[in-house]
Amino acid sequence: MPDGRLSSPNHIDYSYLRDLLADSQWQQADRETTSLIRLAADKKELDACLTTTDIETLLALDLFFIDRLWANYSQGRFGFSIQLVLYDEVGGDIRLLAERVGWKINCSLREQQQLIYGLNAPTGHLPFNFLSLATLERKANLISITNWINVFFSHLKASDI
Repeated sequence: MPDGRLSSPNHIDYSYLRDLLADSQWQQADRETTSLIRLAADKKELDACLTTTDIETLLALDLFFIDRLWANYSQGRFGFSIQLVLYDEVGGDIRLLAERVGWKINCSLREQQQLIYGLNAPTGHLPFNFLSLATLERKANLISITNWINVFFSHLKASDI
């Protein structure tokens, strides 16, 4: 690509994420990943959440682009495919996954400012901010973040990420 752009067939430009990751700007890349997922789900509002139905409509190619960039620039330490392997290794137990990748501190999920933004983080630690897309309400029925994460990882698996 002569102009250095990295775009999907959906016309989503991944160049900024690539540049952030290439410069080891992990925290900004984490936020950009969330923005790109929101864009891929056709959610225009900055505070828009994704329902489990939204997750199931995400195109595999968009998730693949994001994953490959994370895996490539983190030397295989970060990305959805890494998280999916770990998710499978713990039998789909979100509690165990959160402990293994360092998302959990004192029995609850870490806050954004408590994350480790560097290659010294546990394998699978990033991206993390995409969890902020979880919606806890769907047609007046509460769903748990555990269910949302399970649907997300099931979609990754079905998409062959």
